[in-house]
Amino acid sequence: ASLPALEHDVCFFFGDLNYRIDLPRSEIITLFEEGRLDPLHARDQLAGSLAAGRAFAGFSEEPPDFLPTYKYDLGTDSFDSSDKARAPAWCDRVLVRQREKGSCRQTRYERHTANMSDHRPVSASFALSARRIDRHRLVAAAAEVARELDSADNECIPCVAVDDSEVHFEGVEYRVPSVRRITLTNTGAVVAHFRFIPKPSGSPGGHESISREWLTVDPKFGLLLPGDCCSVTLSVWVGDSTARALAARHPPSAA
Repeated sequence: ASLPALEHDVCFFFGDLNYRIDLPRSEIITLFEEGRLDPLHARDQLAGSLAAGRAFAGFSEEPPDFLPTYKYDLGTDSFDSSDKARAPAWCDRVLVRQREKGSCRQTRYERHTANMSDHRPVSASFALSARRIDRHRLVAAAAEVARELDSADNECIPCVAVDDSEVHFEGVEYRVPSVRRITLTNTGAVVAHFRFIPKPSGSPGGHESISREWLTVDPKFGLLLPGDCCSVTLSVWVGDSTARALAARHPPSAA
């Protein structure tokens, strides 16, 4: 699977970010004409946002040392002469984010003079260092991680022990309750849920039940913390309706 963008060792973000310079237009133009960039850097909106952590967390930028990239009259090198008279600014930027400091070094950052737009394009070059991968160690490390994950998964599987897997009711009498109990124990390391599952009736629209009408189970579901036990009571009661049903199913033999 591909990594999310910010999980890579080095990320670049570039384009028309539309940040401006918080100075009057006339002052900005004068400072550019005089080549005094420090006052412009100090009032650059993007630089301020990066320093304060308000945008592009983890990204950085070398201060631009070129003329503004916006806004120009089309086909000329003249700043915006329209009624809006937008102030010049470094709107087009290149940012970088590196997971390990020093793994990416910027070697060039410049503005180009193509004038077919009201923006000027910028470009940047970087020198990157990359680690060489030892394939044998990588495979061994991946196998070790897989084993650890399998072990962790196994520890998270609920495990419940039942003290008796078979329950026998002997000598059941008419209208005399017969009770048996089984004990459930959580022998695992995580919380375990138990539930007696209803048995399908076998007929469309039929009622589903966990047992015959003459057998009751209590509780039918529950939760066990690691090491906890729970006693489940199974009760048999042969009342009038059950006796009639059994008699109809097994009529007495003729003398």
